[in-house]
Amino acid sequence: MSIFKMDTQVLQKLGLTVAETKVYLALLKLGSTTIGPVVDESGVSRSKIYHILDRLHKRGLIASIIIGKTNYFNATSPKKIFDYIKYKKNELQGIELEANHLIPQLETIQSFSGFKDEAEVFRGLEGVKAARDIALRVLKKRDVIRVFGSDKVAQEAMPAYWEDFHKKRVKSGIKAKYLMKESSRAWLDKVKRLHGFIEIKYLPVTRPVYIDIFGDYVITTVMVPGYYVSFLVRNKYIAEYYIEWFDELWKRAKN
Repeated sequence: MSIFKMDTQVLQKLGLTVAETKVYLALLKLGSTTIGPVVDESGVSRSKIYHILDRLHKRGLIASIIIGKTNYFNATSPKKIFDYIKYKKNELQGIELEANHLIPQLETIQSFSGFKDEAEVFRGLEGVKAARDIALRVLKKRDVIRVFGSDKVAQEAMPAYWEDFHKKRVKSGIKAKYLMKESSRAWLDKVKRLHGFIEIKYLPVTRPVYIDIFGDYVITTVMVPGYYVSFLVRNKYIAEYYIEWFDELWKRAKN
């Protein structure tokens, strides 16, 4: 039996249109997917699908993630409907007690105005470079990029790029703090001598993985011979957590 033959009146009483209901049920059935399968399963035209997804996203009924510049959508837990019902109750309350309860929630929503979450995968040496270059675009004078854990594999795989990156970084007035393994000391001493505007400390890091933290971005890069990939996450809270973690390690590291 088609999922669209079930009783969907409750969803429509909550304010979902017929098309929104079809898209929501399609995502419940399909799991994480791109636009095409949602259009096929729901029967909703492609011209309307993005507006519908946007409305469902705002209600908290679906989520999305970007992988390799492609948007993937999925339904959140059906129990989120209860959250939406609670929201509707608060929204419709007219008495002062409920209004006072609602205002902080609205102020929280307002505080996220313009806030964006993003996730993306960059593959190959050119992808790794493209991910790191985001720092040069988003950071301003006196901003800081924190780097944890790079080793000789990263340095030797693209030496010309690192030279160019540090030149551009210093020219833009972007500061750098590096927590590195001891074997990188000679290379970083050269960077500091030639370019400056960098602080360096050392920890016994041994993995071929390094992490860049700047602005709202965290980029985790794996570099082993023949395999180079960067995983980017843009999220204010994740970035803040990583900065706290980095700064705590910084206190323990040696010069």
